[in-house]
Parts: sequence; structure tokens; C-alpha cells
Amino acid sequence: MLRTKDNKLVEMDEGVAKLSKALRRQIEGGFAVDAIPVDVNKKTLEKVRACCNARGRWASWPPEVVKEKMKESFDDELAAETFDFAKRFFMFQAAISLEIIELIDLLGETLAAKMRGKSADELLSMIKKDNELTPEEEEQVLKDLQRIVG
Repeated sequence: MLRTKDNKLVEMDEGVAKLSKALRRQIEGGFAVDAIPVDVNKKTLEKVRACCNARGRWASWPPEVVKEKMKESFDDELAAETFDFAKRFFMFQAAISLEIIELIDLLGETLAAKMRGKSADELLSMIKKDNELTPEEEEQVLKDLQRIVG
């Protein structure tokens, strides 16, 4: 069980949770007695969980094959205009926080294509278009974007 930063509980199978290096350390260290706190909101964590559930089906496969399978499974959704830049960006932040390498790689590729040639302020506008951010969240997103685009 995971406790999100918006204080919601999200259930995740242990095998799927172990795809995250951060969660694996918590589980194997015996710190998963209660809900493991994660710095991700519920909506984003549920999308990450869906990706990890798919990845779990291919657990015994070589990493390069898994990455290709994930790419095939999620390319349509990730490339779709309905799957906006903000969702990708928040999932990417979650993947980094949770240390889910395959998801970092997959989302990093799609984000890089969308970010090319845009300033941090332009990217922030893209995120704010479909999301209500608190001033603190907006400040953090802008810092993250500035660090990424330079």
C-alpha cells in the first residue's frame, strides 16, 4: 500500500512495486509495514501503476525486450494529443522519484520531443493549461523545467 502526497492510499502488488528501486528498498528493508509514503499524487501514481502492471507481465524478459514492449503498449497513448504534456511531465517526475528506469527512459524520449526548442516558461504554460497548480507546485515545476532546459 502506498500513501500519496495528497494523502490517498493506492494499492500496488508487491511484485509491481519492486519495479521501483525506491519502493524495493523500502520493502526489502522491512519498512513497508504500513503504507509507504510517496511524493506523487494519486492521479499520477495510478497512471504509473498501470505502466508498471504492464511491465510486470514481462518481468522474466530481457530489459531491451521489455522496453520495446512498453514502448509498443504505451506509444499510442503517450503520443496521443489527449495524453498531454503535463501528464507525461508529472509521470516522468514520479518515475524519477520512484526510480523506475524503464519508465524514465520511455517518458524521457517522448518529453524530449515535445520540449525541443521551448523555454521553461512556454513549457510551464503547457502544463498550467490543463492543471490547476498551487503556487508552490508551480514554483517547483518551473524550477524543474529550468533545470531541464537550461
